[in-house]
Amino acid sequence: MIPGASVRVVTVADSGAKPDLQKLTEIGTLTGKPFFKVVVMSRFSLAILFVFPLAACADDSVGVPGSEIRFVPKVQQRVKGQLIDLKITGTALRTKYTFKVYGMASYLQDGVAVASAEELAASEKPKLLHMVMERKVTGSDFVDAFRTAIGKERAKKEFATEFTKLSEAVNSATADKGDYVILYYVPGDGTQIRIGQAVDVTIPGQSFSRAIWETFLGKNSIDSDIKKGLVSQIGK
Repeated sequence: MIPGASVRVVTVADSGAKPDLQKLTEIGTLTGKPFFKVVVMSRFSLAILFVFPLAACADDSVGVPGSEIRFVPKVQQRVKGQLIDLKITGTALRTKYTFKVYGMASYLQDGVAVASAEELAASEKPKLLHMVMERKVTGSDFVDAFRTAIGKERAKKEFATEFTKLSEAVNSATADKGDYVILYYVPGDGTQIRIGQAVDVTIPGQSFSRAIWETFLGKNSIDSDIKKGLVSQIGK
């Protein structure tokens, strides 16, 4: 695995003690009963994104073609006070001019059936896009990329308020290599966008969420390989 550019799965004993950050940078099980599944985004930062009583197994992780990044196959998130399972639907690598930009995984509420990328983009169930950066990206680059993918005129006409809120929250942030970006949609609440520990903003509305998911999974996806990759685990 490449330090600073990988997702590694470890387990931590439910002992009440604080985890050893040095030990958490390696795949393995500490003493005691496995309880927490932890995703380590870089050797310098630890993000406990998903907490759930499932034994972690490195062999279960799903790789990203063309990258060392790997993702856990299932996570739990809290929706309106209840924990729900989200299952991976696929992984993909975003490149630009042959350079790697980020590896990503798509998750959808476990048990929800979708038969295509378009159905996943349109799904009104909890879903999540998880990106791990392969290179440094500024907040303004992040916003501009989504604005361009959605269409600048459409973004201006349909989502002016949403992009204003997103820009205000994100523009001063920077995602370095190994940092993560999370887009998490909850029906009725909107899309929570997190960039490392620096940004945590929720953009309300189903239409904006669908527009974001369609940039990867719609008929005008930014990359056909990403579209195929993000549904490659459906049915497995």
